[in-house]
Amino acid sequence: MVGRSRNYVPRLALWAGIIGPPLFVATFLIEGATRRGYDPIRLQVSYLSLGDQGWIQIANFCLSGVLAIFFAWGLRHALQSGRGSLLGPLLIAAYGLGLIVSGVFVTDAAYGYPPGTGAARATTFHGLLHVIPGVPLTFGSPILASLVFAWRFWGDRTTRLWAVYSLSTPLLVVVAQIVVPESAMGLSQRIALIVLEVWLVAIAVHFLAAISGSRQALSG
Repeated sequence: MVGRSRNYVPRLALWAGIIGPPLFVATFLIEGATRRGYDPIRLQVSYLSLGDQGWIQIANFCLSGVLAIFFAWGLRHALQSGRGSLLGPLLIAAYGLGLIVSGVFVTDAAYGYPPGTGAARATTFHGLLHVIPGVPLTFGSPILASLVFAWRFWGDRTTRLWAVYSLSTPLLVVVAQIVVPESAMGLSQRIALIVLEVWLVAIAVHFLAAISGSRQALSG
């Protein structure tokens, strides 16, 4: 009974990696599309943390961060050893920490949002913490993680397509930042986030299937 519960928790953690990203994306997409005075093409996701309804995005950041850290823990158990078995999960945990930081330390008002504020940004201490370390952790960590997993996947001939996919993920993020104009920074950020979140779900599904298959083989 104890053994079963020990095996169940890491699997549950991998499920957090499947559930968390779609929840995060769906929340900021719905909020961005329905929030009065908010332009999702022009404004980045963090601005949803401002205003009377800002608590929704703050909660979204924090809950998604906790789920990402839990997922990283489950991923560490699933990987056990080999290339990136420690660094990969650590980077995903750092991403989760970045989401929590972004939620706790709200960005400063700017670009006329919330309605009634000026276009210029008045930098505050919590706004600075939102940007540093919040932004590097939130975006830099999953990008580095995708490169680490590309390295891991390439070491096995059976997972080299996963290596190509993992390597293409940061390339798509970079292309989005280059192609989309600066006036549409909200759109380019959303593309980057969705690309990274889809990759996180994909590897969560991959490793959940892998440990389920190995467990069935052992029991058989």
